[in-house]
Amino acid sequence: MTLQEIQAQIVAAANQAGIDPALALAVAQHESGFDPDAVGPTGDKGVFQISDPTAGDLGLTNPFDPVANIQAGVAYLSQLLTRYGGDVQTALMAYNGGMGNVDRGTVSAAAQAYPGIVLSLLSSAQSILASLGFDTGPRRTPGPASTPEPAD
Repeated sequence: MTLQEIQAQIVAAANQAGIDPALALAVAQHESGFDPDAVGPTGDKGVFQISDPTAGDLGLTNPFDPVANIQAGVAYLSQLLTRYGGDVQTALMAYNGGMGNVDRGTVSAAAQAYPGIVLSLLSSAQSILASLGFDTGPRRTPGPASTPEPAD
């Protein structure tokens, strides 16, 4: 898949899941730079850098299949946004540091910094959306109900 195809898949999956495509793009950009073959230092895999335990929970059998990884990554992000009542900061901390750690209040410094890093990429994600032909007009804080409409 080309970079643009991967980005379009992320937007489609985010729209289908009812979450902000810019947020999903920002997560994928930070996690792997949109690289479907990426392997992180802790063994996380694919575009959304999904760990083996999370992949198992999500039914992801081939984390290097970009479409399957994107679907799973967006589904996981959507689950976290729902679990934490649309609180993007907390959902992103859980994406990086784990739900259990967030729920116990034992979030690492890296996980605490993660939302700021991802949210700093929203401008870049808006540019990607525009390049894919989506209207990126005025936006609310990213969350489950904020999705762009395709440009005419």
